Amino acid sequence: MKSTDNKYLVIKNIYDKTNIIGGVADIQDFDEESFIPEKCLEREIKEELGISLKNPKDIKKYDSKYLRIPGKNENYYTCGILYTAELNYTSEQFKKYFYKTKEKLDNEIKEIYFYTKDEVLNLNLDDIDIKYLRDFIKAENPD
Repeated sequence: MKSTDNKYLVIKNIYDKTNIIGGVADIQDFDEESFIPEKCLEREIKEELGISLKNPKDIKKYDSKYLRIPGKNENYYTCGILYTAELNYTSEQFKKYFYKTKEKLDNEIKEIYFYTKDEVLNLNLDDIDIKYLRDFIKAENPD
C-alpha cells in the first residue's frame, strides 16, 4: 500500500514482526464454493486499518500484482495474492488517522511506518514470511 507521497505502508505487529497488511481467507471470503480474493482484501483492510477498499476517499485504486507461491524447499504450503493499493492520504495524514482510530480496530497492528522504496529495500527482512516484500517492491519499481 502506497501513500500519495510515494511511501510504502509497513506494519509491526503485536508479535514484533515486520509485515504488510494482509491475512488469511475466512469463510466469509467465499461465495458458495468460490474464493473471492477482493472480499478477503476488503475485510482485512477494514479490520486492520479501518478504511474501505471501495471508498475513493480512502483508496484511489488497487490491483492484484503478485502471486506468491512456496518454493520447493519451503516447509509450508501457503500461497498469497499481493495487491497494490494507493491510499488517498499522505503518509502523515494516514498516520494521524490510524493512531486516532487504532483503539476502535480489532487487529494485531502495533505500529505503522511509511518508507521510501530504498528504505524498504534496506530493511532487515530475513524472515521467510516477509522476504517477498523486497521482491515485490523491486517488481513494482523496475528502475
